[in-house]
Amino acid sequence: MLTADAFQDAGFFGNWPQYEDVAAYLQTLGEIERRHPRVLLTAHSAPLTGSEIMRRVQNAREYVAEIEQTILAVVREAGAACSLHDVAERAGRQLGKPYTIQGLITVDAHLRHLADQGLVERTGTAWKAR
Repeated sequence: MLTADAFQDAGFFGNWPQYEDVAAYLQTLGEIERRHPRVLLTAHSAPLTGSEIMRRVQNAREYVAEIEQTILAVVREAGAACSLHDVAERAGRQLGKPYTIQGLITVDAHLRHLADQGLVERTGTAWKAR
């Protein structure tokens, strides 16, 4: 199976995994699992084979959950509304990820996903916990 950038693992080269839609990315992970590929070809790693594929896909799923929980905790701990920049910097420090455009895209995706769940809300250009 050729996934190119559709499979982000825990991010490549120390960066954030990059996706714009959390639910869609989780569906992609589910599709990989459903198809049980013998070989997985990504854009930024050596080919994955055998049980390593499912292990890495599960790790990616768990990392998405960890990112989401970290971002929610950052917004809750802030008390007041905080900008995307602030959330990305704070969450990045906790997760050991740099402040990059990839990080902003991923953090924004998670904030929108959390908003869909009613856990955070956008207030102008900032975010706050509900």
